[in-house]
Amino acid sequence: MIDFVKGLTPAPMEVLLQIGITTRKYYHIAGKEVRILRAFFVVIPLGGICMTLPAPFPLLGVNMLYVAFVLFIIALYLQGKVGAKETGAMCILTGSINTIIALYNGLIMGDTASMGGGLLFAFTYLFFAFNIFSNADTYTGLGNYALGVTITTLPFIYVNFMAGAGVVTFLWIMWGQLWFFFWVANGLKKEITKFLAINTYLVAIANFIIAIGFIFSWI
Repeated sequence: MIDFVKGLTPAPMEVLLQIGITTRKYYHIAGKEVRILRAFFVVIPLGGICMTLPAPFPLLGVNMLYVAFVLFIIALYLQGKVGAKETGAMCILTGSINTIIALYNGLIMGDTASMGGGLLFAFTYLFFAFNIFSNADTYTGLGNYALGVTITTLPFIYVNFMAGAGVVTFLWIMWGQLWFFFWVANGLKKEITKFLAINTYLVAIANFIIAIGFIFSWI
């Protein structure tokens, strides 16, 4: 944790490296370069009140934890083991958490890449929940939205790979291929339910493991 002494105002933040959903930020304070990474927190004085901002990796872990849960529920739903409304409720919860964190990353931390990436998936869950609770007669729109998400993952994969962020590159590849098969199932109307359920289980498990690693700074 870095404590700003009374009366010291940090200079404007300079983003030196931004790799999509991960961000390393540097502050220049009193001529010294201070690096904020992973499990560290920065305390910023706001009119005598200090606000603690979480580092990006643990916050990403919290986001991914709920993604793991919702994907697990969706996989059960695909196998007919949980009800549609239960699945919809979990999608609303996760989509809302994803949206809040994405907006925080973009509007508070100035990381528009993370905001854009987070909202891609947040809207998927909210779209799915809307279809469930509105008794939509088709999921074709959701399926074609999933295709858009799949295409959008490609630049995130490239940028993270070029930055040497192996774990995050793997995550984007994993999410991209799953959303591709969501498009195949719903946009193209192909019967791949069994395969899609297994794929969703595997992605949920991987999300959970990596999320825990990010939260406790093990990764």
